[in-house]
Amino acid sequence: MFYAIYKAVMFVFEEYGILSKWDGVVPYVAAVVAWFVYDIYVQIFAFFVNIMHNCKALEPGDTLFMLDDEVNVSNIMANGFLEKFEFEEMRSYLDKRTSYIDDCRCKLVKRYGQWWYEKMDQKEWDKKKDAVFVLGSGVHTL
Repeated sequence: MFYAIYKAVMFVFEEYGILSKWDGVVPYVAAVVAWFVYDIYVQIFAFFVNIMHNCKALEPGDTLFMLDDEVNVSNIMANGFLEKFEFEEMRSYLDKRTSYIDDCRCKLVKRYGQWWYEKMDQKEWDKKKDAVFVLGSGVHTL
């Protein structure tokens, strides 16, 4: 899609003699204009998908984790220290706090060849939350 927009911009530049004095600059200016037009197109597309399907586009950092293992060269390492806690209290606390952050109560769906966040309704969230809040083996509570 970007390449088609780039070729159209190049055609317009050559047809109307825009920047004809600086022939070496034309491809770079055309690439910037094409990128700008393509970005507007992507934003409009994401807006309509949000309206039609109640989906939100993934951020670029989120899409990194969707790549195959062969392509995804990033290593994810985290280290967390937790004090002892009561699991049920923590579960209810996290359940309440995730209601304020839309991305925490979304599922990944693939529409139009891309991954999107789709907000779950309360009924679907109640079914799935047992898989989200899990007491792992070897974790000791109070």
